[in-house]
Amino acid sequence: MKKLHGLGARKISLGGLPPMGCMPLERATNIGTGGECVGRYNDIAVQFNSKLDKMVEKLSKELPGSNLVFSNPYEPFMRIIKNPSSFGML
Repeated sequence: MKKLHGLGARKISLGGLPPMGCMPLERATNIGTGGECVGRYNDIAVQFNSKLDKMVEKLSKELPGSNLVFSNPYEPFMRIIKNPSSFGML
């Protein structure tokens, strides 16, 4: 981010991780629990997103004139996964 800022970038959006344990491949290979999401992968995504959010806050203060934004897809995707009918699926 500092290097991009040095090159003139001022508006940057950093995207977090979705619920990685709910990806189709992970659910398909998780036959021991009936194809449920893999909780430990989701936990790692939550931890990563938290750290990335803190880093964005810190860099926003350090880089003058910057507009850094953290986009967290985790919760919106989890709402869709937990209640797909509310979104017109299934």
